[in-house]
Amino acid sequence: MKRSPLHPTLQSLSAQFTDQNGWQVPDSISSLESELTALLEYVALTDLSASGRITVEGQQAGAVIQSALHVDAPTLTINAGIDSGSFSVYRLRKDLFFIHTAPGQEDTILQSLDENIRVHPRSSVSDLITITDITHGSAEIGIFGPSSPELLSRLCSLDFHDSTFPNLTAKQSSVAKTPQIILHHDLGNIRAYSLIGDRSFGVYLWETALKAGKDLGVAPVGTKALRALMQ
Repeated sequence: MKRSPLHPTLQSLSAQFTDQNGWQVPDSISSLESELTALLEYVALTDLSASGRITVEGQQAGAVIQSALHVDAPTLTINAGIDSGSFSVYRLRKDLFFIHTAPGQEDTILQSLDENIRVHPRSSVSDLITITDITHGSAEIGIFGPSSPELLSRLCSLDFHDSTFPNLTAKQSSVAKTPQIILHHDLGNIRAYSLIGDRSFGVYLWETALKAGKDLGVAPVGTKALRALMQ
């Protein structure tokens, strides 16, 4: 059973865990009512490290993704993303894409990308593609709720207003002095962001975010509350 770098921290909060596609994920940390209140009225943190995370790099990366996954990746502008339903694709640079999947779905994506490379091998150095599964080497912290942009602004110098950081946007930046990929991926009508960085920074970033958002009513939540919002 796989565990995220935040597992010991969540255990110390008396989190109840559930199994999800081979991962132990936090199901609940406090009462469902209080967690829903944090999500709907304040700001909530949750551990999303079980989600799949893949980078695809190379001059032809967009074309490979389009051929393998049937999404229009080549037309994405830098920092823009597209949601296919089961996964999303973001363009971080001209030659670098980030793929975000539901827990356990990264293997299917990797297989599709690998099969495409085998069928259409790269013919020159400029066509070389690097596909990297960063799921296990990274941590992902979800930040939800109406006050989530305010909390992020206290940790990062980027402008999180919707006019400059709309839904389905991804940017690389420093968050609390750690390198992170920041995703904006709303959950229905709920503001939602993810911070994705090296797993060694996970606990530090979690604790720093809790301290920074204390006056905003920040609270840790589990996946049960998120599922309740999606019903």
